[in-house]
Formats: sequence, C-alpha cells, structure tokens
Amino acid sequence: MKKNPPIILFIVGSCLLLLYVLKKNPPKSIISKYRNDQVSENVVQQDDINQNQSNVLSEEKEAALITPSPKRKVPLGVVVNDYSNKNGEISELEKELGIKISTIGIYKQFGLDYNKDLNEADLAFIKTNAKTLLLTWEPWNPKEGMNQSVDYLKEINDGKLDSYLSNFAQQVKGYSSPVILRFAHEMNGNWYPWGNRPLEYKEAYRKVVDTFRKEGAANVRFMWSINHESVPPEAISNSSKYYPGDSYVDIIGLDGFNFGSSKGSSNWKSFPELFSSSYNFVTTRYPSKPVMISEVASTELGGNKSAWVNDMFTRLAVVPKVSEIIWFNLIKETDWRIDSSQSSLQSFKKNL
Repeated sequence: MKKNPPIILFIVGSCLLLLYVLKKNPPKSIISKYRNDQVSENVVQQDDINQNQSNVLSEEKEAALITPSPKRKVPLGVVVNDYSNKNGEISELEKELGIKISTIGIYKQFGLDYNKDLNEADLAFIKTNAKTLLLTWEPWNPKEGMNQSVDYLKEINDGKLDSYLSNFAQQVKGYSSPVILRFAHEMNGNWYPWGNRPLEYKEAYRKVVDTFRKEGAANVRFMWSINHESVPPEAISNSSKYYPGDSYVDIIGLDGFNFGSSKGSSNWKSFPELFSSSYNFVTTRYPSKPVMISEVASTELGGNKSAWVNDMFTRLAVVPKVSEIIWFNLIKETDWRIDSSQSSLQSFKKNL
C-alpha cells in the first residue's frame, strides 16, 4: 500500500485540535454528568452518615428500653392508732424508716357519738407536719355489725342526715389542709351494710360530694375506693355499676390484704395476685384518674413477708399510675404492722 504522509499529519493535527477545543469548552451533557456524579457521591456519603446517626439513635432508644430506669420511690402513707402522735407512733415509725410519711389515714363513723365528728386538736400533728389526711367516712355503727339499727345509706338519700352532712363538711373545710375523703369504701364487698347496693350507694356518694361542694370545702378531693375483688364473686369490671361518675371522683382507691394462713379460709397471695385485675380494670376504664393503693398489708403467717414487701415495691416502681400506697399499720385480724418483724422492717427501709 502506498503511504500518504500529508494526510496522516492532517488527521493527527485535527484530532489534537478537537481535543484542545473539548478541553476548553466541554459539552453541557458532560458537565451535567460530572456534577451529578459528584452530587450523587455526596448524597450517598450523607445518606451513610444519616444512616449511621439513625443507627446510633436506635441503639440509644433500645438501650433506654432495655436498661432499667432508676427505681421510682412510691410515697408511703399509713393507718395508725395514734394518728394524733400523742405517744409518738408516727414520729418513731418515720425514724425507723428514715423517711417522712406522706399521708395519715383515719376513720370516722356516722353511728358512733364519740367518733362521728372531726376533732382538730387530734389532727394538729398531721396538719403541722404538712401530711395529707385520708379521711374514711363510714355510714354505720361498727358495734352493730351487719345488723344495723339505722340504715344510714337510706337516711342519707331520704334527706334525714342533711344537717349532719353539712356540719361534717364544715368541720373538714375548717381544717383547711389537704383532705382526701373516702366515703363508704369497699362497696363491692359484703362485709359492710352499704355493700352490694349500687343504686343507693351512687345516690348517697353524689349527695355527700354535692354537700361538700355546697359548703365550699375546696381543700377536699374525693376518692372512690373499691376492694380488689368483689364478694360475692363476680368480674371486677362489674364494679363499674358503683361508679358515681367522673365529675364526682378525683382519685380511685384499691384495697387488698394478703391474709396468708392467718384465717382458715385464706392462703398466701402475692401483690400482683391481689391487685393486677383491679388495677387493669380501673386504669383501662377510667384512664384519667390517678390511682392510690388505699389499704394494703401482709401477714407474716404462711409465707415470707419481707420478700412480699420487696416484690410489692419492685412492681410499683414500674406502674406510674399508682401515686401512693397506704399501709394498714395495725394489729387487727393479724399483725399487719411494718415492723411486725425485723426482716419486714428492713425490707421497707431498703425500698423507701
């Protein structure tokens, strides 16, 4: 083949010229591709960063869920005989436990002349030490048991006790410190004369609340307090038939006792065995209402009270709806007291 050097030189020169022009003025499509590649690379890198951050946040959330939170300290109130503290029972108990007791529970009865009214002198210690008064008001004469000479629930509804209701409301108003009024508790049981009478009970409860409001007792909150189980047995959810209405209830109370083997018909029951059903019922049916364990205690008989108390506090630490517990610190059916044994007392101290 015959060689043609001028043509070859021309082609080479043209190629070099074209390369020079493209270098100085690249086509837009090339610029776009180049820049888009850079942006894509940056986006990918940023996505990697965001994904890493997301993973870190997820790990933190998982850690927060897995790692137990600091133990919630549930305030402790008590029912004691010496609520005036004349013999120093409350002060001594606070010293033993190393805490300030938040609430003191007392009981007044319609049918006992010596215990039907509020005595401010007896409440001076509670008031001076800024403790809440949990005032259980019982429409009966306990000396007569279930055979009452007066049907107080009926008399409330018939208007025959209007004067007493108003006077008592004025006494509580005059006390002028925080009071939780717990009228006719455990109405879903059969051991009080107001029990198992839902329509009459609701009417009486509302009348009591209306009377206190009429008298201007603004220092009072109203508690609807049920037993942890109904007697005769029925679903705890049926306790709703006693509920007087949201506008009449500020706090819901739950009562329950571990009798262990202290009674022939009883057996050892753990804290969740006592309260799980009633707690689930009230927090589901009445979710806006705070919950208080308004009476609770355990015997020493038939099990390990110290372990029972420890389990109670462990479980309460993860149920924030329970605002407070009131320990029934008396010797009655059995020795319910916090210091019924040294091991029981130590279990309280460890958890408070």
